Amino acid sequence: MLATIAFYSCIKEYPAGPEGPLGADSTGLLKKMVTISWPDSQYRTIQEFAYNINGSLLAQSHTAGSRSSVWVYKRDPQGRIRTITAANSQNNWDSTHIHVYYVNNSSSQVAYLSDSSAVFQYNTAGKISRTDGYMRMAGGSMKRVVYHLYTYDGSGNMTKREEYTDQDDDGVFTINFTYRLEYDTKVNPQYPIDDALINDFFLTFSPNNVVKQMNDPANPNAPNDENISVYDFRPDNKPHTLFFSAGDGRQTRTYYYYY
Repeated sequence: MLATIAFYSCIKEYPAGPEGPLGADSTGLLKKMVTISWPDSQYRTIQEFAYNINGSLLAQSHTAGSRSSVWVYKRDPQGRIRTITAANSQNNWDSTHIHVYYVNNSSSQVAYLSDSSAVFQYNTAGKISRTDGYMRMAGGSMKRVVYHLYTYDGSGNMTKREEYTDQDDDGVFTINFTYRLEYDTKVNPQYPIDDALINDFFLTFSPNNVVKQMNDPANPNAPNDENISVYDFRPDNKPHTLFFSAGDGRQTRTYYYYY
């Protein structure tokens, strides 16, 4: 394996120069992202990534202070995610794995997750165009509670994600929230991400890096906001640092580390 699942949160230093070798023998895969609050540096989060021998994501972790979580992905011989298992900072593993199913034995398209908790639809280009989310009700029946629509540009970047919900439970779904995204032309080190993970990681689902995120709630009384991301790149066009400015005034700086 390129890396094990033995994540640890010991950061020797930051900031630093471009991390990771750039030679031909380097995998160049993303190893770690360290994000600090700016300019006080008092708040820090750490994301770490491990891969199998084929370079596919094997596990990822997220640590913020004393709280941490880990997701582990088991794959079939074709390299497709078959189960997703999560553990919290007390090392309590989720006993109900999410099981991933596919349209057929050769397809890379996800049919549904677990007990139909999500159903994916694809467009003619093979991109996910819609995800429907279901929740188990009292008595055991499954009920659709949300669906999302996705739009892409010519480079395969997700430019819009629309969320529809039935908030008054009358059976009619109306738009609740819209994310609008703009990109650079550089390398997103978290791509390609598996289709099975789109619901939790849609912001990293595109080949290029998000430079602007516009959040547009349908509620006219809710504020719109705009998040801006400014990157510094390594010679191989992968991010070295990111300066993030949120619409609510929060600012962070992220440092990227590579294998």
